[in-house]
Amino acid sequence: MATATKKYFSGSSFWDAKALIDAAHVLVASDTDALRSQIADRLEQHGYEVSRARCGLEVLGHMGSPAPKPTAQEPVDLIVLDISNNPWVGLAILEAIRRQDWALPVILVTGKANDTIRAEARRLGVQEMFDRPVDPETLTAAVLSIEPPIETYSLCA
Repeated sequence: MATATKKYFSGSSFWDAKALIDAAHVLVASDTDALRSQIADRLEQHGYEVSRARCGLEVLGHMGSPAPKPTAQEPVDLIVLDISNNPWVGLAILEAIRRQDWALPVILVTGKANDTIRAEARRLGVQEMFDRPVDPETLTAAVLSIEPPIETYSLCA
């Protein structure tokens, strides 16, 4: 959650008003640099807080699971998980995510999905599944529909 401070003029002095801005946190996981950057950049343009992961260990680090170099990260609200290069390893990562948080929304991007892989992904509760090459606008629309980018709370009700 980010905190924004605004300056207001009141008479002869300025005072600070704080509003809490809760930006949805999306983890974009892909071992393909170009795809990871393309998706992450697009989501940031829509107001999301975005973290990037290059491999399954980094994804699990974001989830709080033991990893070689654990990272202290903000909680994740949604994961975009690319399992194109190795779908069975990707499904193992998805299963580990589900052990941590069954309700966490996951959007899967795949390039080598057969019916067995698709059935297993559905069993593991993915919200959406896209084949590569994925249309950036379609993927962004899916993220927007599952997890809106920003909620704002005022400290003065």
